[in-house]
Amino acid sequence: MPGKPSILITDKDLVFSENLRQSLLNEGYQVTGTAADLRSALAIVETKDADFLLAGISADDPEDGINTAKELLKISKVPLIYLCDNPGKALLRRVKPTTPAAVLSKPPRLPDLLLQIELARTASRPMLFCEGADDVFIPTVKGLIRILLADILFILSDSNYSKMFLTRPAFENLFPGKTYTYVHVNVPMGVLYDKLPPSFYKLSRFELINLKKIDCIGKGHLQIGEHERAIPENGRTSLLAQLRVIRRR
Repeated sequence: MPGKPSILITDKDLVFSENLRQSLLNEGYQVTGTAADLRSALAIVETKDADFLLAGISADDPEDGINTAKELLKISKVPLIYLCDNPGKALLRRVKPTTPAAVLSKPPRLPDLLLQIELARTASRPMLFCEGADDVFIPTVKGLIRILLADILFILSDSNYSKMFLTRPAFENLFPGKTYTYVHVNVPMGVLYDKLPPSFYKLSRFELINLKKIDCIGKGHLQIGEHERAIPENGRTSLLAQLRVIRRR
């Protein structure tokens, strides 16, 4: 996909689709068309190839939007982002078989949507993130695996990959019988940082930590689960600014 991708928009709400189309055109993207149903979408793809699919899911008939995406993906396996009225865990389970790059609230903030489009294009494999959910699907050698955000302790950069450290019980549940270590993730740490919620803090250029899992903070180190992590020089003040701290007078 050289340059900016061409995008197909499917949504019952034609006004929403047209507004989104115009916004994307203003950002330099090509839009192959907008379709309110599967028949209209099929007519578009017969004559124009799309590099990307934005599929709307309406609250009154969510299966229609999901089925439209499924049928289109049978023709061309392109990156997919769902735009829906009510994102959440229930919807996440329903869209999982189509392996979307993201599930965003409708209408999406344009900067958020553009970011997800670019991440989906550059990621070696898709990672499923849903706003409001407490879990994430990450690409590993086992395929996409579901991990609770609360089970992630910290993440280390490993060139174009990442090393994700989970709590010991979470790791042993995912990999029974294996020695406790990190999970090798098939996307760079920067991609994870952009997709994870604000509770994940960049301790350094090469490390993310889950602020909610910190147990203790010393002068030059912190304890997170059973791991002791060094705090970069001059990094303690910035770290404490992210936390609710009661100080002595």
